[in-house]
Amino acid sequence: MAKLYIDKRVLKTPSNGNVLNLENYPSASDVIVANIEGSVTGNVTGNITGNVTGNLDGAVATTGSFGTVGTGVTESIAQLASNRYIITLTLTDVNTGTIAGAGNEDQGALLYTLPAGKMKLNIGSIASAGLTNTDGNVDADNGQIGVGSTLAAGTDGTLNVATEYNYLNTGGGAAGIFSNVTGTAADLEPNLANNGILIDAAAVRTVYLNVAATWSGAESVGVVANGTVVLDITTL
Repeated sequence: MAKLYIDKRVLKTPSNGNVLNLENYPSASDVIVANIEGSVTGNVTGNITGNVTGNLDGAVATTGSFGTVGTGVTESIAQLASNRYIITLTLTDVNTGTIAGAGNEDQGALLYTLPAGKMKLNIGSIASAGLTNTDGNVDADNGQIGVGSTLAAGTDGTLNVATEYNYLNTGGGAAGIFSNVTGTAADLEPNLANNGILIDAAAVRTVYLNVAATWSGAESVGVVANGTVVLDITTL
């Protein structure tokens, strides 16, 4: 229970014309004590609740997993609403495959598998990934990098042959452009044409990182990717 102390002299007309004489602390005889219930409890509860639950972007970090990650991939999840999730995939030395030799070749790696159930992709993925290699034969090569629902595996020098190779991204002709294979990141813009795409029971639920180029030589260990891919999903 809170107590309110009131200076009785405030009710009198001071000789100096002031509303309240602050020069001397009031004596006990000058104080009225009033009990006030509820004000302290209300203020404390309101402030703590607001500060703890409030968040600048409205997202609440959650633990656990949403889908299934591929080799070299970890996920973190921010929940915007009861059924909307921002999934950030962190790629650490994800191997997209070896290169047989000089010439056109496309390849990729599984990043993520979405869970069963109906859902909507609110926006195409936002990604940034850098490529490295071990042998050094393709250091200065450049080509395309993309995120899609189909694994690239063939003799194509670009990812435009099948839109499923990179349908989540645009830029550089439906894919990002990597300028070397020594770690410089390629930034991929989301494919706005696929915003709100429905993933129903029959839809493919895999997410791949794909690369393609006219390679200048062989790579026996594999072209490796490091970076992030972000997915915005609403379950229905």
